[in-house]
Amino acid sequence: MTDIDPEKFYWATSSSGSIDLQLPGECLTDICQPGPADSAVAFWARQPEVAAQLDKISPATLRDELREYGAWDDADLQDHSENLERWLWLSACGAAEDVRSGDYQD
Repeated sequence: MTDIDPEKFYWATSSSGSIDLQLPGECLTDICQPGPADSAVAFWARQPEVAAQLDKISPATLRDELREYGAWDDADLQDHSENLERWLWLSACGAAEDVRSGDYQD
């Protein structure tokens, strides 16, 4: 198992490749903890280095990506701000899982 370096940045890419985020290691460790992550996600979504990237994601592209997970219906996916936080959570946890399992590729 590999540790997440809080000083390093990690890439998280959607399965289609249409969305890329470069997230600080500290973001991954803050968000990917047992229990609710809402406050950590909200905090990191407001940080300039993350917020600038989230601002570039189009609502339609994000809805399409989230729809692939099958966890939210069309009514759930109407709020772009909520979708951005969902995406940040999924991205951070996916990157953290890849790092910890040794599957992360720079």
